[in-house]
Amino acid sequence: MIDTFNVSDFRNNALVNNDKYDQIKKTITKAITGDLNLEKEFQKFKSKWKRIFNTQKINTKNIEIVFEEHEKLNIIDIHSPDKIGLLYTITNKMAELGLTIAFAKISTKEDLIIDAFYIQKNNGLKLRKSEYGFIKSELTEEIKKII
Repeated sequence: MIDTFNVSDFRNNALVNNDKYDQIKKTITKAITGDLNLEKEFQKFKSKWKRIFNTQKINTKNIEIVFEEHEKLNIIDIHSPDKIGLLYTITNKMAELGLTIAFAKISTKEDLIIDAFYIQKNNGLKLRKSEYGFIKSELTEEIKKII
C-alpha cells in the first residue's frame, strides 16, 4: 500500500499539476484491474522516448544485488545506474520469477537507484539461500537489457 506518492515530470523534476491526477488514477486503476497491458504501454513509452533510451551510455558493471535475511521475508537490495523504465523492468521480472513484493523502499539519487524489496515467494514462503544465485543472475541480466 502506498501512503504518499509525489509524481514529478522526469524532464524538469517539477511536480505534476493536480489536473493530471484524474488521468493518472484511471491509468493506475486499469493496470490493477488488468484492463491495461503494461508491457504494451511500456513499449509505446519506450518508442516515444527512443532518443533518451539510445543516448544514455551506462556502465553495467555498477549493478549490485545483495540478499538479506528478515524474520518472515527476504530483502533484495539493488544498486544500479538508473534508466527510464528500470523499476518496471525489475518488478516485472520479480513477478515472472514468482516473487511477491510485500514492501519496497525505492530511492533514486542523481542517476543511481538504491532499492530494497521485501519479498517472498507467491506461495508465502521465504526464499532458500540456494535460490539466491539464480534470482540474482536473472535480475542482473534483465537490468543489463535496459541500461
